[in-house]
Amino acid sequence: MLNRESAFRQIETMLRARAHLVERAEEQLSAARDAAYSLPGMSTEGDRVTQSRRPDRIGAKAAAVIEAEEQLRTARAWARLFVEMDQRFPPTGDGPGMIVALHYGSGYSLLRIADMLGITRPTVHKRQQAWLTDAALLAVHHGLIAAPLE
Repeated sequence: MLNRESAFRQIETMLRARAHLVERAEEQLSAARDAAYSLPGMSTEGDRVTQSRRPDRIGAKAAAVIEAEEQLRTARAWARLFVEMDQRFPPTGDGPGMIVALHYGSGYSLLRIADMLGITRPTVHKRQQAWLTDAALLAVHHGLIAAPLE
């Protein structure tokens, strides 16, 4: 069962990886494709495979490529979600977008952000929670996470 806190944790994990999310997925896909196209020690006679384990290895390599392609699609979907959230909550001023950018992008603590922006810690927390709630609803809408259940 997925609750609100675990949905928030999943979003926070993706936020921390935001800068390199798609790039890492593309690298994993490239590595999976390279591995699939370079099966060493195998030989064929015409169209017939001469080593009995080759179909298993090919299947495993194909499965790895398919999984990496799915991870890339998911990474791109998360990237689109973050762009949409940036449009809803621009990372400017002392709004939720700026708080999220400073906390997850730059690694500042919520207390330090409150001091930097000249607002109270409860206000920072409330704005962060508002951003995460909207992101969770959007992620559920796009099928990136399951609907939170309490």
